Amino acid sequence: MEQPVEREIPGIRSWLVLALAWEMAFSVSCLLTSTAGDIQSRDNRDSVTGVFLGESRLALSGHFYELAETYFHGGWEHSKQEAFQDSIFQEAASEISPRHHIHVEGAEVREIMPWLRLATIMNPSDVRIYLDSAFWLGYEAGRPDLAEQVLLEAQVNNPYNYQVQLERGRLFLKEKRIADAKQAFDAGLAFWPGKEKTDTFDTKDGKARLLLYRALLYEADQKRPEAISCLKEIMDLFPERTAVGERIRTLEEGKEPSLLASRALGDMLKNDADTKNEDQCKHRGEQ
Repeated sequence: MEQPVEREIPGIRSWLVLALAWEMAFSVSCLLTSTAGDIQSRDNRDSVTGVFLGESRLALSGHFYELAETYFHGGWEHSKQEAFQDSIFQEAASEISPRHHIHVEGAEVREIMPWLRLATIMNPSDVRIYLDSAFWLGYEAGRPDLAEQVLLEAQVNNPYNYQVQLERGRLFLKEKRIADAKQAFDAGLAFWPGKEKTDTFDTKDGKARLLLYRALLYEADQKRPEAISCLKEIMDLFPERTAVGERIRTLEEGKEPSLLASRALGDMLKNDADTKNEDQCKHRGEQ
């Protein structure tokens, strides 16, 4: 196992090199596009621009996201081939980013935000980056205000995305902004499935989570018919979830569930946060 190493404050030289390199790439793309205008069609000009401002942006976005994950998950790198290997981008990044095992927690999580911000700028359609940014800000860095800003930007750049509303609802619930949480979960249900396929587990599970949060909030408001309706929709998606069926029967019989809605909401928030952390660590372990 690699030993932890001390992190150094990024030097201005590294940032300047990275900024200069991107500016050079952008300038070259503009030059090529302009030159191509004299000899190529519009489609060809678009393809030249796409090479520099499309594919390169996606590669840079992924690379910046990897750097942020390296910080967050103890400094362990992915073993897969990285974009821009042995390039000016890689050299600059190696001076800014730690390459060994480190430990990041609490307020230190804010140090990865510049990388995630660059990643979203390069690829604003990658909802995953926004969701992870908001999660790390809201749960690890203790900055729910910044997490909310990230999610608002995510929704602007990815209209009608139910995952963004699900994360907003969780954030509001954690901050005990119940009215805002209800609106977010309702919006998520209205937006579902968005651009996702309805027959995948993740997409169905996303709707089930929205429904369960909403059911528990209805139940806390003593609106049992609405709560039962949401729970029955979950059973339509996942008939094997017997605990949901048992809660439906309890509510229909007019009885009080053994796990009160307020306690169930708190447990669900914690479980979702733990699951997200586990999934991210598992993802890195498989690389």
